[in-house]
Amino acid sequence: MSKRNENIPGYKKTKIGWIPEDWECDRLDNVASVKTGPFGAQLHESDYVEVGTPIITVEHLSEQGIFHINLPMVSDEDKKRLSKYILEVNDIVFSRVGSVDRNSLVKQSEKGWMFSGRLLRIRGIPSKIFSPFYSHYFNRHSFKHYIRSIAVGGTMPSLNTQIVSGLKIPLPPLPEQKKIAEILSAWDRAIEQVGKLIETKQRLKKGLMQQLLTGRMRFPEFGKPVKKKGDLPEGWKEERLKNICKKTKGQKVALNDAGEGLPYIGSVSFDNSYYQFTTDKNGISCKPEDVLLLWDGEYAGKTSTGHSGIISSTVAVLRIPKEKATSVYVYNALLQEKNRIRAIREGSGIPHLPGDFLHWFKIPLPQINEQKCIAAILSACEKEIELLRIKEAALREQKKGLMQKLLTGEVRVKTNSEVTP
Repeated sequence: MSKRNENIPGYKKTKIGWIPEDWECDRLDNVASVKTGPFGAQLHESDYVEVGTPIITVEHLSEQGIFHINLPMVSDEDKKRLSKYILEVNDIVFSRVGSVDRNSLVKQSEKGWMFSGRLLRIRGIPSKIFSPFYSHYFNRHSFKHYIRSIAVGGTMPSLNTQIVSGLKIPLPPLPEQKKIAEILSAWDRAIEQVGKLIETKQRLKKGLMQQLLTGRMRFPEFGKPVKKKGDLPEGWKEERLKNICKKTKGQKVALNDAGEGLPYIGSVSFDNSYYQFTTDKNGISCKPEDVLLLWDGEYAGKTSTGHSGIISSTVAVLRIPKEKATSVYVYNALLQEKNRIRAIREGSGIPHLPGDFLHWFKIPLPQINEQKCIAAILSACEKEIELLRIKEAALREQKKGLMQKLLTGEVRVKTNSEVTP
């Protein structure tokens, strides 16, 4: 039970914590119906068709909504037979097994779809609850932790209608539910818009990489572009990596659980800048201007740059003399070739790059001044993407703070106020 708002005038103690005096606390099944999806005997994987009505399963659920990719389909005949499993706008679908804290709100674009036997559907009574409010409530970190704690089963956590129906939830006045949902949804829209901008910028950068790194687009002062894919512009050459960089492999070092010392850079650091730390002075270090290449592991072949710290034993530093190439150019050239690099990995268990990879793998290499111009353009694109990612993260943190305050009644809203994220 949360102690937020404890003993503050105007709040009362309930089974879910301290809530405003004009809010109620009730069981979910008093304000909504809970239904499990069709079980295996009713719908088999062999019943799926190429064209039909989409059926949602666990992997399609997210806080941002339902993913519209790789959706199985059911025939019109099966849809009619299983009509009680058809979804309506503002239904909430919950994972029933495995990741039991995953849930999504059904929007207009998913109206008439169906849900699988691995899901539960919550359908609110409109006169009592506003489902978008509870979609936000169910995605609070504290609620997700709670739902995982009450799931049954050992190796595979699961929920059932009895557990979900018995959930205790807060019941603010309906106009306040709608206003809170409106405020949080405004932040969702802002986050979504920034996400679309990021995708657009990433596509732009990818297109520029395909043109600039192959010589099909050039700066006029360096010469004419080529027209055919695979041709090299005048002044370019294909160069083996061993001729433009020196590889140093990382090694195992002792980690510091206290979070002190130098950043220890492993595979997860490539995407989300998550670091462990080490004070081991015997480790192999890297500088921001170095190119890092994942040599071993599931994601062997990934590249990154801009890091400073101690690298793990799965990572190799590619140190590039400035007179031979620019690190940003080489990084993007390897990024451009990521699929080709992944295709030549070895190992039946843990994949790894071949030991002589640098000796025969080639990249197209213009003169140093042209490299610098290409690198400047691509770096500017990456900087714009990074600024958008920072903005997106800030909006997510703002929404997280608002959820904590609004969904517990710590901060009250005026139901006639305007909303601006």
